[in-house]
Amino acid sequence: IVGDYNLKDHESEYVELHFHTDKLHTGGKCSGGQGGGIKCLPEDEILNDLKVSREKLNGSTVLCYPFYEFNDYSIKLAKEAGFTIAFAGESSYKNSHVTVGSNKYKLPRFVVVDYTKITEFTEFIG
Repeated sequence: IVGDYNLKDHESEYVELHFHTDKLHTGGKCSGGQGGGIKCLPEDEILNDLKVSREKLNGSTVLCYPFYEFNDYSIKLAKEAGFTIAFAGESSYKNSHVTVGSNKYKLPRFVVVDYTKITEFTEFIG
C-alpha cells in the first residue's frame, strides 16, 4: 500500500497489508531504474520514513521496496529500522518462490491487481 489509508477498512484474516514506505515511493530521486529514494537519500531521512511506515502498520516488520528497487544501502537501513523481511520485485525473480535459505531481504513479490488472471495467480502460489 502506498499513501494514507484507513487500515481498518482493509482488515482480513487472509491478507496482510504492508507499505512500500511512507513517502519514498517517488521516482527520480536516485540514479538507475525508476530512481526510488530508498537507494540513496540521506540515512536519517530514510530511517525516519521507515519508522513512520512501521507506526502506520502497528509495528509491522515487513517491507516492500518501492519500485522493486533496492541495494546494499537500502537493505542495511531496512534492517536498522527493524524490518525482518523485505520483498523485491517479481521481474527479478520470475518463476521463483521463497524456499528455505532464501535471502529474507530479497524475497520475490508477486503483484495481484484487478486484471490479474486466475491462471497467473495460480502460477504465483503454485
